[in-house]
Amino acid sequence: MKAYLKAHQNIERLSAKAEAELGNIQLEILLGNQIKKCDIDDLVDIENSGWKAASGTSIYASNTQNFYECAIQALSVTNDAYIIFLKAADKRISCALAFKAKNRLFLHKIAYRDETKEFGPGNIMLLNLLRAMAQQPDIDEVNLVTCPDWCERWHFQVANRMSLRCFNTNLKGRIYSFLLNAKTYLKQRSKINTKAFEKHDE
Repeated sequence: MKAYLKAHQNIERLSAKAEAELGNIQLEILLGNQIKKCDIDDLVDIENSGWKAASGTSIYASNTQNFYECAIQALSVTNDAYIIFLKAADKRISCALAFKAKNRLFLHKIAYRDETKEFGPGNIMLLNLLRAMAQQPDIDEVNLVTCPDWCERWHFQVANRMSLRCFNTNLKGRIYSFLLNAKTYLKQRSKINTKAFEKHDE
């Protein structure tokens, strides 16, 4: 509990610093048909400004923008798509894409403008979002889809999930299965090599 409270205090301190240097801090939550194409463009632009662009995992870099746009459009019909922004003096500096399933909100693609990283804008946004969702009677849980290293400070409950892929037994299915397995293997090896390099560099 002490670590949890300390993390919140640090985020409050960074939020005050951001407000003093960047301007008034506000949370902007867009729901369903409130989401416009320009909002999706801002989401992509913010995410593509930082490390995700360099690593090739941003929506823009991975050519998955059309997929997310279709998902947002489909889920907006039932008001189950959210885009959340943290604004400083009306400039959007952090964002998250979220989808609602029953009473659960699932956060995807949390990102921030790289030039504001010293303020921890992603954490400021998450803290304000949790407070806002606590006031919503139709939201019982807020979940992160993945478990990145930075979320340890939040002491979230962690639940393991399995992913199941089924392939045809024909040649095309086998090739597709091989390519996906090879991609997963190379990605894991890349992480191991990166960590080994960082350790050696220290």
